[in-house]
Amino acid sequence: MRILSFGLAIAAMILSSADALAAAATWKIEALPESAPLYKQSGCMGSFSPKGNSTQTVFIDDSADVNSHADIKLDGKIFELNLINSKVNGKVGGDTSGPGTHFDRSFKDKTGAVSVLAALIAGKDHPEADSTELAGMLSVTYKGTTQKIAIEGGVAC
Repeated sequence: MRILSFGLAIAAMILSSADALAAAATWKIEALPESAPLYKQSGCMGSFSPKGNSTQTVFIDDSADVNSHADIKLDGKIFELNLINSKVNGKVGGDTSGPGTHFDRSFKDKTGAVSVLAALIAGKDHPEADSTELAGMLSVTYKGTTQKIAIEGGVAC
């Protein structure tokens, strides 16, 4: 009887472990190659890397206020995203700038399979380089799961 109880306990642990693995994201956010579509554009560009790893750009945004586009690579595929909502300090159409300004920019791909929220806070301005440091959180939803990563980078024109 003890062997049967022990066997049932092991089986229960295996099943609960399998459930935990099934709930975890089965995809990953990857570094964008230099061939990503937005790299071919000119003008202002936001470029973001995982916090502490500035060698891997995982999200780029053309930083336009209207008809903005962004790129992200998930599981080997580059997704071109369109801006669907933008707020500055919690207000649509806000125009505040400078250190401490909070930007929330929501994007989706044309199929709706990928949605991205970039929640960023402005840091130091660099007027000599026409750039601003930004850091925050990237929340990516794909294949029914969401991953969040801390990001840093900035916008340069």
